[in-house]
Amino acid sequence: MRLFSGILLLTLPLGLLAESADMELAASIMRDHYGTKFNAEQKCWIYQSKEWGPYCMAPIKVQRVSARDGARLYVLAEGRPMSSDGKISELGVHAAPGVVGAFALNIASAAKPRYLAAAKELHFGSFGAAGAGDAKFLRIGLPDLYGWAFASGGTWMGTTVTWHHIVAPRGRRFVDMSDIPEMPEQDQDYTYEIAFDATQPNQAVFPLIVTKRFTGQGETHSPPIVIRVPFNTKTWRYQLR
Repeated sequence: MRLFSGILLLTLPLGLLAESADMELAASIMRDHYGTKFNAEQKCWIYQSKEWGPYCMAPIKVQRVSARDGARLYVLAEGRPMSSDGKISELGVHAAPGVVGAFALNIASAAKPRYLAAAKELHFGSFGAAGAGDAKFLRIGLPDLYGWAFASGGTWMGTTVTWHHIVAPRGRRFVDMSDIPEMPEQDQDYTYEIAFDATQPNQAVFPLIVTKRFTGQGETHSPPIVIRVPFNTKTWRYQLR
């Protein structure tokens, strides 16, 4: 799709042209999966979840990468609950999740982008908030396995529970590959950090380095505990033993 006249194209830096084209393609992805009902005030597409009602869906992360099969575009979308009068509103129960969409396209041919993987409704978080706004786009395996990592959860009855999520393709669909807690319910004095170990050659999916730290009240002399967690290809998850 051409966005500008031929004269204007000549006056824009190549980086801005690519960014504009990527954002237009992201908008096309949103229309493909969430319909054409667009809320101009909130700048989002209105999507009706069968279980949880209307969400205001918008692309929050757009990333172009070079892969062996050519250029790719990765788009992460997040939905916020929307009331009947078109306002963004927090859902009133902690069990109500936020909605995330994840998409990967091969854009080597500008005339015909091709979906590699897509998932329009993944559930994370609580009270309608998925927590994907802080997602980091990362290479998580070889040769060209990419995904997003973020944490989400919620607090209720004085207890905070959060989980690490790793959203990446499995075949033609994006899935969450992580069963790693960030702050577990039964261990409120500790948090878990994750990092990918990309130092090992020929790894289809990189192992995780999980660091358990004391973050509770009072003094402690316990040093951080570092755990190497390989990816389990049978369950398709990272799991602490």
